Order: sequence, then C-alpha cells, then structure tokens
Amino acid sequence: LLKNRANALIDAGLIDRAYDDLTAAIDIEPDNQECRSRHGFVALQLGKYDSAKADFETILSLHPSSADALLGMTISLDYLGQYDSAIDYATQLIDLQKNADNYFTRALLHIKVNNLPAADDDVREGLKIDNREGNLYLLRAYLHKLRYRKEEAEIDKKLAIDYNADAQLIQQLFP
Repeated sequence: LLKNRANALIDAGLIDRAYDDLTAAIDIEPDNQECRSRHGFVALQLGKYDSAKADFETILSLHPSSADALLGMTISLDYLGQYDSAIDYATQLIDLQKNADNYFTRALLHIKVNNLPAADDDVREGLKIDNREGNLYLLRAYLHKLRYRKEEAEIDKKLAIDYNADAQLIQQLFP
C-alpha cells in the first residue's frame, strides 16, 4: 500500500512525501529490493546522496548483480565526489549491461578524474553500440575541445545536437 501510494506521489511530483512513504515501507520490509531501489532513486532526486548510497549498498549486499543498484551506486558516488569508486561501479554495470548509456556514464566519470584516454575508449565503445547516441558525440566533442581541436569539436557538437544530446549538458560543456 505504501509503495503504491509512493508511486502515485512521485507521479504527482510530491517527491518529499513519496520519500517518507518509501521510508515507512522499508521499515516494514527492509529487504524489499523494489522499495529500497525506488527509495534510493528518490533520495538522489532530493539530494540525499548518503541515504541513496546506503540503499544501493544494501541492495547490492543482497543482490550483487542488480543493474539498478549498480547504477544508483555509480550516481551516488559521483554526486559525493568519489569518482574512482563510481568508476568501479560503472565498470561492474558495463560488465553486466554493455550499452551506450553505461559507457557514457563511465566516460563522463573518466573526464572528471582527467583520464582522457579512458574516456576516449568509452566513447568509442559506446558509439560502436549506438552510433546515433548524441550524448556520446557531445563527450567526444568536449574531449576534442580539451585538446584544443576546435574543428573536430564543432563537428561532433553538431552531430550531438542532430542526435538530440541533452540540452543542459550541451550548455554545461559548451557555455
């Protein structure tokens, strides 16, 4: 009942109240993976990164191959500035699910720790999987920009826009 109400509250945009309901649901069923995962992702939306991390750690202790929990840990650690640990979880996620989004996530983390060759590799691998993924072209454009390759950066930025890269990320990387 609490989980269903929390889902309705999320749909209504009442994230704080949904978080409270999910907290109560976890108190009743601490090992409920679905409630705990939802709680973790809602915690991320609310900026409660330590709480989210704790939820995803609990899930992973019970279900080490949970893709949602691996993604949640990656995001939590990224927000907490623990980039090397986030990369480790992103790598586990890629080992479980090789897709363009997961390569994008890890490439962005590699950029944050200034490991540009590893970011290049992830962008390349992601584009092999989906050569129409705008966010990967955007990261490749940004990597070109960091290396003062203006022409290549502009070409990839245009491709990123053509392939619907995240507009907010475009503004962030190319102010």
